[in-house]
Amino acid sequence: MHRDKRYINRGKLNILSGKEWLKFTRSWFIIRSRPQLEKVFHPASFPESFVRKFISFFSKPGDWVFDPFAGSGTTLIVAKKLGRNSVGIELYEKYINLTKKRLINENKCEEVESIIIKGDSRNVIDIIKNLDIPSMDFCITSPPYWNQLFKNTERHNNRYINDLDCTYGNNILDLGIIDDYHEFLEQQKFIFEDIYEVMRNKSYLVIVTNNVYKEGKLWPLAFDTLKTLSKKWVPKDEMIWCQEDKKLFPFGMFSSYIGNRAHHYCLIFQKKI
Repeated sequence: MHRDKRYINRGKLNILSGKEWLKFTRSWFIIRSRPQLEKVFHPASFPESFVRKFISFFSKPGDWVFDPFAGSGTTLIVAKKLGRNSVGIELYEKYINLTKKRLINENKCEEVESIIIKGDSRNVIDIIKNLDIPSMDFCITSPPYWNQLFKNTERHNNRYINDLDCTYGNNILDLGIIDDYHEFLEQQKFIFEDIYEVMRNKSYLVIVTNNVYKEGKLWPLAFDTLKTLSKKWVPKDEMIWCQEDKKLFPFGMFSSYIGNRAHHYCLIFQKKI
């Protein structure tokens, strides 16, 4: 699809009103997690309203939206609903099939392209080049939170009881199976430095991540992600997604402090040449 000519030369980031623009800029927000039935089968999915918030601000109709860790395809679904073209890369066939099913069911905007590709995001430059798309206009994604899905938690126990996926899978190319923290950061950095090369100049990247609690201490994954990616990307800001509806558990009650993590970091970067 060609970019809508009404918006190509406007020189504006989006088509929001001044009131909508101002509301977006608050550094924290609350969106309740209400996943659709299809998304229950993915162990780390986000509500459509969450993705809609960022796509609406950082792109215009006709733009190309990119998600290199596409998962169950929520980014592609929302992009289609908003009249944006989209490309997603996903490692696991089961989630590709789920995404295709969801895209077929979403037929409100047939004039846009929604492309889901089975592949490794480490090969992003070749993948995008083979699609013959000049560049991406906005990237929003959530890479694995290190190897946290392999951590035995109450939530995972509930998913296991209901015969739902607790991890993405066991593909050796999966970032989420890397045990060494610094190796994970290095591999993640490599991927996003290549993503930089397929993005339009002055376009934005939003990474949803978090610090993680493991082995009795906090690992600063979100902060280290900001630090390592800033060697190439320009860090612009952070937003905090607060989850006030998340169930609380009595970790260490009466003996040791262990917090209930009920937020995510949305790190905002920009490509500037």
